[in-house]
Amino acid sequence: MFSPIPRQNVWKRYFVGFASAVLAISLRGVLEPALGHAGFYITVYVAVIFSALVAGVGPSIVTTVIGTIGVVYWFVDLRNTFLITDKRDIHGLIACLVVCPVLIALGETNRRKQLEINEARDELDQRVRERTEELSQALRQRESAEEQLRRLTVRLMTVQDEERRKIARDLHDTAGQTLTAVKMTLAALQRSGPQRADTERLLEDIGALIDEVLREIRTTSRPGVPAS
Repeated sequence: MFSPIPRQNVWKRYFVGFASAVLAISLRGVLEPALGHAGFYITVYVAVIFSALVAGVGPSIVTTVIGTIGVVYWFVDLRNTFLITDKRDIHGLIACLVVCPVLIALGETNRRKQLEINEARDELDQRVRERTEELSQALRQRESAEEQLRRLTVRLMTVQDEERRKIARDLHDTAGQTLTAVKMTLAALQRSGPQRADTERLLEDIGALIDEVLREIRTTSRPGVPAS
């Protein structure tokens, strides 16, 4: 199936009509030895069908007129004139002038249907491209949003870690000093004189707890060391 030329390409359509007529005349000359004094308009019929399917009504009329005139002038007796002496040749010419409009009408109907199919296909292709672009854009936006969320998450974790370490350093500077002072006071109490056994154990336990808290504060306040 030949693809119809779009309506707006007028010059191209009429060029096809003219070229089809010239080709029909030339082909009739090539087939002259085989056809003889018969089938004058066979190649014209083929050219008209082709022109109607591809180029439309106007160009196919051009094909009909030029092709018929050329065949009558060069191949119908008397040759090289437009004078027709045989009644059968006159009947053949009349048949050509009747058949060609029918072929043009059939070809134009088929051509319009094919144009509608092509337009519908082009519209569908355009919609598919637009939808594909929309989906691609949505995917890019989603990937961008995910990347931004990942960066915000990393930033939030960094800020939280920095804030935690700042608080730990503050604790180390304030509470650490206080706990150190408390530990020194406990040590002074232990050295002040004999204590009851339970009191001695209590002071040792308090000292151990203070050491543990100090270790936790030091560990937390060190850069690069995760909190336990």
